[in-house]
Amino acid sequence: MFCSECGNEMKETREAVKEEFKGQEFEIHGIRHYACDACGETSFDADALDELYTRLDEKYRELHGFLTPREIKELRKACGVTQTQFERMIGVKTPTCSRWESGAVMQSTVANNLMWLIKDVPCAADALKRKAEIPAAEPACAASAEWNAASPRRRNGIEYV
Repeated sequence: MFCSECGNEMKETREAVKEEFKGQEFEIHGIRHYACDACGETSFDADALDELYTRLDEKYRELHGFLTPREIKELRKACGVTQTQFERMIGVKTPTCSRWESGAVMQSTVANNLMWLIKDVPCAADALKRKAEIPAAEPACAASAEWNAASPRRRNGIEYV
């Protein structure tokens, strides 16, 4: 393979690559690519480029505490809701959840924080289901069950954690 910048021959390598992703520089190891010793240009085939962007996305999510696509899908299923219902709970439009779960789009910081809240505080899922008018088969926490059974007047005396 020849370099598109200087025309010199490129060598195949798996040396670390430094790439910028969402304004930050990351070093990724072990991805097959081509490097030009003369000018420093690098080139990737389509599969290697997909792997590079997948690993950059993973490193970014890990560094900033973003849920992964797999974790988002597991959370939604643990809530017992469809993608459309989950979108109503979070307050986003269709087909956002599908895009998050496939990894096509990374969730916003606000959506990520809300999903962490749902994950860490089961009562939050119950509250968001009520707000989105999604019937819950069984509340995730005892306080939700007591809250749901109480009249609006009695709710003032219930501590909702």
